[in-house]
Amino acid sequence: MPTPDDSILQNVLEIFRTSSLTPLLVGGAVRDLLLKQKPKDLDFLVAGESMGMFVNLMDKLAASLNLNIVRPAAFPEVMRLVSRTHSLDFTFVSSEKVTENLMQRDFTINAMAMNLATKEILDPSEGTEDLNGRRLRMVREDAFKKDPVRIVRLFRFQTELGFTPNNDTIAQAKEAASFLSLPAGERIREEFFKILANDRGFDAISEMTDPILMTLFPSIAAIRDIPQNGYHHLNVLDHTLAVLSRTFRLNEVTSLLHSPELPFSEEDKIVLRLSALFHDVGKAHTLSWNENGITTFKKHQFHSADLFLTDIGRLKPSNRLTERVYMVIRRHMLFLNFMLNGWSDKSFRKLINMMREDSRLLVLLACADKLSAEGPLSAGSAEQMTEIGCAFMETYKKDAETITRLPKLVSGKEVMDLLGLSPSPEVGKVLSIIAEKQLADPAFNREQALAILNSYPKKQKGETI
Repeated sequence: MPTPDDSILQNVLEIFRTSSLTPLLVGGAVRDLLLKQKPKDLDFLVAGESMGMFVNLMDKLAASLNLNIVRPAAFPEVMRLVSRTHSLDFTFVSSEKVTENLMQRDFTINAMAMNLATKEILDPSEGTEDLNGRRLRMVREDAFKKDPVRIVRLFRFQTELGFTPNNDTIAQAKEAASFLSLPAGERIREEFFKILANDRGFDAISEMTDPILMTLFPSIAAIRDIPQNGYHHLNVLDHTLAVLSRTFRLNEVTSLLHSPELPFSEEDKIVLRLSALFHDVGKAHTLSWNENGITTFKKHQFHSADLFLTDIGRLKPSNRLTERVYMVIRRHMLFLNFMLNGWSDKSFRKLINMMREDSRLLVLLACADKLSAEGPLSAGSAEQMTEIGCAFMETYKKDAETITRLPKLVSGKEVMDLLGLSPSPEVGKVLSIIAEKQLADPAFNREQALAILNSYPKKQKGETI
């Protein structure tokens, strides 16, 4: 519970002490305090009958805390006190409507209020009981339809708190999945990416797959029930989830590669897990059968990368993150090529130069992919991929620091523009030639790289070199 030395809460109490208004701490802050955790955010209801008094006291509180006041135009009853380090939300509400306000919230564990002066807890939806039982329960049946972002937030809380949603809440969340087309994509992204960044997030993702992820990302729905060849024991969707599961157990994969010390940022984890989720979605568009009746998915990686761009666009992630995922998906078959055609330090160094630090993510995805394929024709392939992965990591640890300091001399877009090429393996071939020159001679520069490009005849779109 709040302690007397909490300066913000003490200031709030002091400002309101002689007024007829009652400040109440609400929502996640109360939940966190009851869990004996430090609240991340402080939100308040101010109960009373005088809006004018509320405004005046907010001016005094802002001055006391040296904060600026922001009044959202659409919500005149809300005042936000902000600085670079603090953001405090105060909402004025009639005393008789405090319970009504709490009952409009998402989950019972967030629908509690605490009187700052008396420490009394107002709990109209029995949130403390759910908190003690580590349950997630919606406050009301229309909670998800009123704000569909709550659907994804449910699973974020499951991941972060380790609480279990009750059956009715999960059923209502799934029933409301079609409403996910309504809110701003950025709000969905914020919740979804927090799940992806959390190493405990797979159970939530698995539960969300049908129909929540399938609604957000139509390409996921398209791979349901697509059969695979004898190298696989699972259909495309189930295989995808198996691969994704391994990316949430990074220590297992990095230990197999004798690299348990590999560091990963939150963005690295999001990139890897998005790449795993989308790496095979192109198989829905490339499914075919050869003369022996065996399924094939030629060049599915390129279709997968393009479908990722289409599906993720609504969430509006950063250009940097989008490009990283796109390139990992597009190149996720490179390690299979090493299995089939052999590898060398030189080929590994070229890959590191091309993918930089994301080459680590590429090898992790490749290993997770192979380890998740256990069909009758796959005997020995996981071990072979692990061997290649270990060899790659030896080269990475030895040479990556030097290689990644080399400047990127030309981009794929420049190659396409100068040579009149469409996106194709031809672009990669040209970039590989330039990379070989650069790796052989660190003094090789942009002018020399452009000279190589200009030595090729310019092609019409669709032609090859």
